[in-house]
Amino acid sequence: DLLKNKELLAWKGGVKKEFDRVLGEFEKGRVFHRKVHLMAFEISSPMNLTSVVASGLSEKYPDRIIMIRKKSRKGGYKISARYQDGKVDIGSLFKKCVKGIGSGGGHVKAAGALISDYDKFEAEAFDKDAKRERHTKVFPDDCRRALELGVRMASGEVPEPKPIPWHE
Repeated sequence: DLLKNKELLAWKGGVKKEFDRVLGEFEKGRVFHRKVHLMAFEISSPMNLTSVVASGLSEKYPDRIIMIRKKSRKGGYKISARYQDGKVDIGSLFKKCVKGIGSGGGHVKAAGALISDYDKFEAEAFDKDAKRERHTKVFPDDCRRALELGVRMASGEVPEPKPIPWHE
């Protein structure tokens, strides 16, 4: 009988233990952005739990946007978000905020993304002051580096970059 399989039961116990550990860490280390009712947290786990953790926490905090991120083995981040209240369409928000740094989207109450630059994503999505500051400080440097790279590529000095694989 599948429900009595010792290996599956052991696996289920291990997942539950890791899930509970991550939830405990969330309660201690979450960052709360009051202006936008956002609770954000970066998990460190050998398991891919961003989606299930975000879903579980959204049931506990239905009036908060829950955003869980995890560093990818290949660089960048995997992000899962939930918002049971539905006052903000986080699927559309994610789709807009990933432009130029990854891929993502979803629907009104749930969204996900794979991105290369979390600070840029967060500034675009939730913090207008940080977005303005980033635009003032970082954007000119990004433009200068892009121009320098373009000049080097046009001269044949640098080969064209390979696309970044977003899926692990």
